[in-house]
Amino acid sequence: MEAKAPLRTAMMVFDYQLEEVELEGAERGLGMLLGGLQMEALVWRGGEFTWRRDNNPLRESLGDGTQKTVAQALYRMGYYDDAVRGAIREAMAQLDAMTDETLFMAWVRADRAMMAEMEELPRAVREGLLLVSRRNGGPVVVFEVRGEVVYLLPLDGANGKDTWVMMEAFRDGRLTWTGTLRLLGHPPPAMVRAIAAHVAREANSTQRAP
Repeated sequence: MEAKAPLRTAMMVFDYQLEEVELEGAERGLGMLLGGLQMEALVWRGGEFTWRRDNNPLRESLGDGTQKTVAQALYRMGYYDDAVRGAIREAMAQLDAMTDETLFMAWVRADRAMMAEMEELPRAVREGLLLVSRRNGGPVVVFEVRGEVVYLLPLDGANGKDTWVMMEAFRDGRLTWTGTLRLLGHPPPAMVRAIAAHVAREANSTQRAP
């Protein structure tokens, strides 16, 4: 199965043990998303962090829109309806059977070059679905906070004036929360990682609260 730009190669993953920092004037509260969905928020002088525990963005991104995009690519390559529907159905069954964290890492490791070399259509389609679902190119930072594995990576399509990163946390393979971190300006990467560790502890403590 051939691939065309702008599909990415596999992301780089870096494992860190991070130090925590103090956030001046930090205040915690609640906010609302479109549609009335509630999110939790932490705001301080240099940025903000919002997080939720009731969604799975990656699974949601593998829905009808992504499947239609991949199907159209297969039609252009000369595949017929039955083959396309069967390959997408089989690929989605494989993805649905994965744990949340296994699915996330499959997305991280998705690679257009590997997809182009795959001879088995459902495997190539599975790789294509992951590549099309979210276009973020990484790199990925991973660290642990109180029993949760947290992944941190740049937010795709964010405003270049500030630093935006997305965070997803897993416990025993299950997604526990997702968050968006915005920092004013462009602090050094080490500072971004340290602040991410701090806000991850905030989300973790909320998750563990009775």
